[in-house]
Amino acid sequence: MPPSSSSSLGARGLPLDLSFEIFEIAVLILAIITVGNYLRDQKSDYLEGFLCVITYIAIAVAAFYFPTPPEPTDMLGVLGPRAHSEI
Repeated sequence: MPPSSSSSLGARGLPLDLSFEIFEIAVLILAIITVGNYLRDQKSDYLEGFLCVITYIAIAVAAFYFPTPPEPTDMLGVLGPRAHSEI
């Protein structure tokens, strides 16, 4: 994660933990295996590039429709325990 985005998450009080869901881990492993298989012979053609793009589009569509659990909020709509100490 780029430093600018991680620092902005910390400033907004969002958690910066590394607890990933099974779906996110499976998608990361799928992407690594897919690119590794396409680039194993150290040369590529348009078909392999197209298949790689199709794989990433399938991952994006699956991530878009994957249900995310609701995040806990307090009555003010602010996340986390730090929000109460700042008020």
